[in-house]
Amino acid sequence: MLPTHTESFPRVGDIMARRLTESHQKVLFLLSKGMRNAEMAQILGLKERTIKGYVSQLFLIFDVTNRTELVGLGLILSG
Repeated sequence: MLPTHTESFPRVGDIMARRLTESHQKVLFLLSKGMRNAEMAQILGLKERTIKGYVSQLFLIFDVTNRTELVGLGLILSG
């Protein structure tokens, strides 16, 4: 079952947390659970286009080119 309250989402490690908004952190967490954009949008109450924007921004922040790399690096940094 997924967290339903904002405080239930785990936070990315302190090093990257300074560069990530709370929304970025939520999207990264849901990506790590294998969620698609439409699923994340529904859970977070956002439009799918907004989720796509967050994912693209995460690619730039982490300097990766795909979701697998993004999730892998995010998991490493979250400790």
